[in-house]
Amino acid sequence: MTNNQFRNAIRRLGWNQAEAAQHLRLSQGHVSHIMRGNRPVGDQTALILALLLLDENDADQPRLLGTLQGLGDLDACFSSFSAVS
Repeated sequence: MTNNQFRNAIRRLGWNQAEAAQHLRLSQGHVSHIMRGNRPVGDQTALILALLLLDENDADQPRLLGTLQGLGDLDACFSSFSAVS
């Protein structure tokens, strides 16, 4: 996920930077750095946003799911998020 795609995803979800940080378990500063293009979007963050934006009527969904499968071990990804809470 590019930084521009990250910004668009946050807007599409209707979040401000503070809300994005809370939902994605990132600091607000980190979200700000990503949005300005100073830091890359992590695979886990991209995965969570992609899943939140899935639309069952979206013609691109099969392509998106194929992309998600290329991100690696999804169980490890989700277990690292649950370990933060």
